Amino acid sequence: MKKLSIFKFFIISVIGLLFSTQFLFADDASESWSVWHEDEESGSGWSNTEITDVGDEIVHGMWGNSPNNIQKSYSNMPDHSQIKVTMRYWAVDSWDNEWGRVYIDNVLIWDKQRTDAHSCANGWSTYTGNFTNPWNGNNNNHKCYFDVEVIIEHTSDNFVLKAASTINQGEADEAWGFNNLVIETYGDSNCTDADNDDICDDDDDCVGEYDECGV
Repeated sequence: MKKLSIFKFFIISVIGLLFSTQFLFADDASESWSVWHEDEESGSGWSNTEITDVGDEIVHGMWGNSPNNIQKSYSNMPDHSQIKVTMRYWAVDSWDNEWGRVYIDNVLIWDKQRTDAHSCANGWSTYTGNFTNPWNGNNNNHKCYFDVEVIIEHTSDNFVLKAASTINQGEADEAWGFNNLVIETYGDSNCTDADNDDICDDDDDCVGEYDECGV
């Protein structure tokens, strides 16, 4: 009888462990990265709406020293604990010890210096395709880019994203821009777009004859 009780206790313990492990994995699985916004080179909402076909790419920009930054406000985000920002930042032509920068809510989250006007040194990549670069003739070593990926702790349902440069010459001499912007959130992967407003949340904002969704 005593051996049977020990055996029953062992079986119950194993079953309990299996159930607790299953629920643990289920909880972990519900937390994941989700693409919340893909910019797709749209000028909508940006403080400067210039979009340019530069050859192989469509970009925000290109700009010289004016404007030296542009920004956009985002809101109505789903519950999350982190956000990930990815983009391709372009530093073209005669950059010399100047910086590309990205901010969230005016806090610097990424910066990188291009140190040589004649090469994509210091961690920048050289673009060998077709990309407008008017300074000193067409030269691949003047067409530099960096693929930005930054993860920050973030819980608010809104933020302001700003891209910037410290270059001090006009666009014909040196230029900056960006494309391929994607914003991801880390949180509940089960959120839904309840009202088809392209926002991953469970709130139906489209109520009434006139509302923010334009119904």
